[in-house]
Amino acid sequence: MFSKEKKIVVIRLKAQAISAYNCYLVYGMPSPFTFWGFAHTLTLKLDIKLKDEAILPLIHFYENRMNQTTKCFNQLKSSQRVTSSSTEQSATINDIPRADIDFSIMFEYEVDSKTVSEDRVKKAVLKLRFGGGTILQNSVKVNIYDSSNPEKEIFFKISRAYLLNEKRIILREGNEIEDYLNELAIQKGKKGWNIPSLMGYSLIEEPQERTNIRFGYKHAFAEPFIGLVSVTGLKKYGENRTTFKKDSWKLQINNKTVTIKQGK
Repeated sequence: MFSKEKKIVVIRLKAQAISAYNCYLVYGMPSPFTFWGFAHTLTLKLDIKLKDEAILPLIHFYENRMNQTTKCFNQLKSSQRVTSSSTEQSATINDIPRADIDFSIMFEYEVDSKTVSEDRVKKAVLKLRFGGGTILQNSVKVNIYDSSNPEKEIFFKISRAYLLNEKRIILREGNEIEDYLNELAIQKGKKGWNIPSLMGYSLIEEPQERTNIRFGYKHAFAEPFIGLVSVTGLKKYGENRTTFKKDSWKLQINNKTVTIKQGK
């Protein structure tokens, strides 16, 4: 019988020209789903199990790639647009939202019949992309800790970073949009800042097998849940310090919804 020793993996990397589509209604910072999907794919490649399907992203730097003149995302130029052979009319101009990011991601896995080295994890990361962007090879750093390493010491080694925290709000009936926009407004004395983000999906059909689906998963079409996340600094000290159990994000699935939640 194999032991269930816990290993904690911390990966830091930089990625350029990632997609700034949070979801089809939102541009900007990747959603918790993007970070979860990256860790989930990595653990599948390594043939290890992502413990409790939980991850903790820590953002060191994020910047949208904006046109300095228009202050908007770059767009396809008229000469790049696709034209229809039948109508000879130009297609709609599309934004090309891209961004650069520097982040760390933490997750746990149980040592069963398999274990991985820091070098093997790094090699697997370098074969992936993050958010459709390119991972800079010289930026990837991997540390693996075991149960003997106190968690607070692990966080102490992580340089300045920001957390994505689940923000729950109450919207008044008939004033939902106004209340939502008020939560996004910059206000004096307000700690951190709130950003819109994909928080889940509501299925509009039963999951089924389709072609070109990775790892043989069933696929279903769905509508997104758009919520809020609050961006706050990593807390290394005190009673309210950051912990993996309290601040990590976990996938929750039932018959009709797929959501990502923070905490226990």
